[in-house]
Amino acid sequence: MLKRVAAVIAIVGAFTAVAAIPGSAQEPAQLTGEFECTEPGTFTITWTIETFIGTEGEVVSAVQSGAAEGDITDSFAPNPFDFDDDTIVGSSEVSGDTVGTVTLDVTIVYQSKGPFDFDDSAEVELDGSCEAPPTTETSTTTTAAPAAEVRPTFTG
Repeated sequence: MLKRVAAVIAIVGAFTAVAAIPGSAQEPAQLTGEFECTEPGTFTITWTIETFIGTEGEVVSAVQSGAAEGDITDSFAPNPFDFDDDTIVGSSEVSGDTVGTVTLDVTIVYQSKGPFDFDDSAEVELDGSCEAPPTTETSTTTTAAPAAEVRPTFTG
């Protein structure tokens, strides 16, 4: 009887531990994004994938949409990644006057007892605050001296 009670307690404890795991830890990875004004007129968006399952894989697709568009798959490193790579980082440069939401959709193929796909997305909200300073044009206009007055001369 004592063995059964211990087994039930162990099972209940295991279910309680699983229920206490945060939602993001139940996924194999989490994608986040942040931006900064790296130079006047250019935002750099840094996309970070944290992997939680300790297996090798590859970011096979990373496509931005919204206020900035484009495929940035090749910017991720390390890619492919090993089982001990907990963080994979990619980035893109966007005009500093961009305003609006930039969404990144990623697909990761993990190799754990056979391949499986994981899709995730994240957003950043650009505020256009990284504008380049206005350029001032130097004037190249030259002012001509007034023409000399010509007086008629009479000979005679």
